[in-house]
Amino acid sequence: MAVAVPVGGAFPPAPPAASAPLATSAPVNEAGVRTYLQSQHFPAGLIDQAIASIDKYPLRFFVLDDSGSMMTNDGNKIVGGSSAGLGVHRACTRWEELGAGVRFHSGLAKAAGCHAQFMFLNGPSINYPEDLPRGAQLFETTLSASPGGGTPLCHAISRIVHDLTPLAPSLKASGKKAVIIIITDGEASDGNLVQAMAPLQGLPVWVVVRLVTNEDKIVNYWNSVDAELELDLEVLDDVASEADEVHAKNPWLNYGEPIHRMREWGMHVKEVDMLDEAVLSLEQTKNLVALLAGAKLSSTLPVNYNEDVSRFANACKKLFSAPDKIPPIHNPRTKRKDVWINASELKRIHGKGGGCSIM
Repeated sequence: MAVAVPVGGAFPPAPPAASAPLATSAPVNEAGVRTYLQSQHFPAGLIDQAIASIDKYPLRFFVLDDSGSMMTNDGNKIVGGSSAGLGVHRACTRWEELGAGVRFHSGLAKAAGCHAQFMFLNGPSINYPEDLPRGAQLFETTLSASPGGGTPLCHAISRIVHDLTPLAPSLKASGKKAVIIIITDGEASDGNLVQAMAPLQGLPVWVVVRLVTNEDKIVNYWNSVDAELELDLEVLDDVASEADEVHAKNPWLNYGEPIHRMREWGMHVKEVDMLDEAVLSLEQTKNLVALLAGAKLSSTLPVNYNEDVSRFANACKKLFSAPDKIPPIHNPRTKRKDVWINASELKRIHGKGGGCSIM
């Protein structure tokens, strides 16, 4: 995809290194994470995965689009306790949709005590945990203001490359990576994004692009960027659109907002990554059910799940419908309270060995 390149093909110079060195490892405040996500009605297994993700990816860089186009009023968000099954869908601006996600992620970063840098393209850069408690107020001030300006994504990426390059040896030695989360509705306005992101190919990173627009032009732009780079990169839409895609492949799962938030956060699990791409095999389905339920509750599921799918589905139904175990949540597709696992659909798809195993 052709985009304007600055005179001479150069991007704006990267800023000086961060005032304090970024730590590539730090103990996760597990109690803080559990308290925060339990308040958001996350199931136990997904909370465990969040903690594992923070340990595996100790550095997070959020690139937040605050350009003028973010005031376009075609966004959507779920308000009123979506994770508890009480959510209501509301039309909003793209900026408000971004704000709902950023508030969640900044709250999780604060609870975890992990390093997370929130970079507004035309505004402040807020670093957790260094900027606490000042950062919380700065977030609200920034998110309450109207966005404006261009989309200098190339400059933001160059800043991340600058900060991350000296940390790469330490990350690689420990088998860990950084996550770059780009939340945007457009194309880079300051150069060729493929050229800007090319240095990331040699760094230990996982890239998540969260689009706050359904415009075909922008979706195609980011798919083109993905195709031209050898990067671990995933492009996500809003929760309702992703839920539709997941339902087309794996209709037995209620793709609730907690899963979507964890994908935005950078959780990298094969079965979750595949949800909107292929019908999961029975083994992969079992793995995902166990991931949601957590070790303690999933131990109640039958071991011989592949020999008696009906019994396995009934056990899932019992586990995911009990208020004292894994209560129902909001369904982004039906817009009503629903169970996580649809046992009837699970039986229909896997009753005769349905599904395919993609390794």
